[in-house]
Order: sequence, then structure tokens, then C-alpha cells
Amino acid sequence: MKTKNLLTLLLCTVFTFHVHANTLVITRGPVCSGMGSYLAHGIQSLDNSYYIVSQNDIFYELCYALFSTVFPHHMEIINKAIEQENITAAITFYHLFFKKTANQYEKEQAIEAIKEIQKALNDPTNENFLNAFYLIKNHDEMAQLASHAACGHNVVWEKRTFNNWDYDTAQVESLFSNVFNTITYCPATTMIEQWLERNAQAIAEESAPHKRLVKQVLKSFFNCFKPTQDEYQDDAIVLTKDEFDAIIDQAANYIQTVPQDEFGENGIFTNGEFTLEELFQFKANMYAEFDFDNVDYVILAPVLTYDVLLSSKEGCLNFAQELING
Repeated sequence: MKTKNLLTLLLCTVFTFHVHANTLVITRGPVCSGMGSYLAHGIQSLDNSYYIVSQNDIFYELCYALFSTVFPHHMEIINKAIEQENITAAITFYHLFFKKTANQYEKEQAIEAIKEIQKALNDPTNENFLNAFYLIKNHDEMAQLASHAACGHNVVWEKRTFNNWDYDTAQVESLFSNVFNTITYCPATTMIEQWLERNAQAIAEESAPHKRLVKQVLKSFFNCFKPTQDEYQDDAIVLTKDEFDAIIDQAANYIQTVPQDEFGENGIFTNGEFTLEELFQFKANMYAEFDFDNVDYVILAPVLTYDVLLSSKEGCLNFAQELING
């Protein structure tokens, strides 16, 4: 039944979807290190007709619409003090960047409204609310991916760290040969440096959607890679104990600069930063998984299947060139 419905969708989109691009690139970046952006920029630098969809943009746009519908009075208050593009991140991660024109009263009112929304979202009885939201978001992404594939476009899909959707990408990939399933990553030490650089830029530009929690970065990276015994595996990477310790030290230094409110609650919908205690517990868990009390390094391999693995800016540009050259 699901395959029949998907085929119906695809047939309809062939005749109704507005054809305005050669390639659809849906980017996220499982490491939050920006490698997905390098891929997108690499493709557009060679042909700016290629259409880029950010999974994060879809998330923020849907969240804003959802919050505006469910919490209209609160959102009216928040809009007076925060630019629209920064509101979702203010609610979900407490990344606060106020309008230059906002006075102290408007800021205080906005903070109070944000906390009331967070309290409602973190209520355990609202779990189905979250599940329904992600179902809508995932289907939005799937519809765009399937539509472009049906129109004959190349589709570059940057895989996630989970894959439990009603319309799995595998169904689209089985129907079309023009869907390329990619994984983008960089070495762990580069990942943390690029994250710090991107966060500093996001803060300087007061762009809340581009700011990332160190918890997001670390969990995302180490969910993508697991220990392997095959050191000759083509996609394996080596992580030393010293490198891992240095990453944790950099994360700890950052956490000590985080405003208290950004720690928030680890609720159903909103996310708080690692506390130092949580970070060190994460370190202990990784030590146990990597056996770092007994070995000096670990060999890691991606846990996701893929068609293309990209681990550098140069690799992203080369793949973009190959894609365009056909």
C-alpha cells in the first residue's frame, strides 16, 4: 500500500511540480561541521541553477508555523523582541538574539513567553505532539526528494543518523537511479575546530539557526561512527585517545562560557546544552565503548550505508564536478 501511494505521488508530481532546477541537494550534515554546506556551495559554484534544500531550514520554518498556530499570543510577544528567523532557535535551544530596537521590557516579556512555551512543549503528555511534528517534517523532505527524482533531476541526499520514516529514502532509491545517498564528515579534531569557528561566526552575525550546541555536535558525530576491527576498511578513520581528550577539553572550555539559561531542560521538544557533569558522563561512556582505559586509539567506521562518502572540502568539490559532468 505504501509503495502504491508513493508511486501515485510521483506520477502526480511529474505533471504538477514546478521544474526549476537540475539537482536537488538536501543538506543537514550529521556532524554539524559544515561539510554539507561545502557540498552545496561546491555544486552551486559550478552551476547556480542547482536547488539546495536545508533540512534545518525545513525544521525551523515548520516550527515557526506550528508555534504561531498553537501559541499565537506568546508568538506575538516574542516577535516584538526577536527577528522571525531567530525565534525557533530561541524557543528550542534558548539561543537569544534580540532586535536592536527591542527595549528591556519587550526582552523580558519575550523571555517569559519563551519559557512558557518551553514548559508546555516539555510536558511528557505532549509526546504525540512531537511525533506528529516530525512526521510532517520528514514527509515534507521526502516529498521534495521524490518530486525532483520523478522529474529526472539528480538528487543528492545527505543521510541522517536515523532512518525510521514511513517513506524511507530506500523506497525512492529503489525506483530511481538518479538519487545519490551521501555521507559528509570530517575528522573528529577538524569537526570540533570547525564547529567553534562556525559558532563564533553565528554569534557575531546574531544568527540563531546557525549556532549549535556542543551536545549536538558530539552526539551527532559519535552516533555516525562506531568501532570496527577492520583497520583496512576504506572508510575507516582513526581516533586517538589524546585526540578525544583534547576534543572533550575544548568542549568543557566552551561550556564554561555558556549562559545559564542555555542549559535548559532536556525535554521532549526543547534541548539544553551539556552541563559539565553531563559532558564528563558522555566522556566516560565513550571511554567504555572505545576501551580507552586499555588502548591508545580506536578505528571508527560509518554506521550508515551510502553511495558517496565525502570527508573534505576538496572531495565535495570533486564530487560536484563529477555530478555536473554526468
